[in-house]
Amino acid sequence: RILPVYPTKDLDESAFTRTIFANKSHHLTGPQIKICRLKGNDLTESDYHLAPAGRNFHGAILDARRDLACVLHVHPKAAVVISATKEGLLPIDQSSSMLYGRVSYHEFEGLAQEAEEGPRIVADLGDNLMLIMQNHGVLTVGRTIAEGFAVLHTLVSCCETQAQLMAT
Repeated sequence: RILPVYPTKDLDESAFTRTIFANKSHHLTGPQIKICRLKGNDLTESDYHLAPAGRNFHGAILDARRDLACVLHVHPKAAVVISATKEGLLPIDQSSSMLYGRVSYHEFEGLAQEAEEGPRIVADLGDNLMLIMQNHGVLTVGRTIAEGFAVLHTLVSCCETQAQLMAT
């Protein structure tokens, strides 16, 4: 129930085994949670449908990185702005300097609806916990939901700081 309080308007409306994604509103209820196996079998009934990207790259990451319990992917404006820059996230303050060398990048391939993109995203993420998907948004992972969310909050905050600086 941690994600519904996160101030973003673009959260996935699906859930994997071990991973919960909130719907686009800020209120998450039981019927809005969809749980499925990594290979796609739905384990719960819901009116919400899992987007192909959810099955493709979220599932691919969880399948490849058994140390992880959480994959989060959002498109807040500041993160999309930074993802669209040639330089990506810059070490412009203490917070973003602490992320230097810990953020991976994945080149834009479209809407991430093809299963073949999953292994490339996994390879680009490597051992890092943060991935900027160029011209798209950000993705974070964690060994716990709390870690995944903390990393997401830090990455998005750094993107916000840089986007604000770029606007001056």
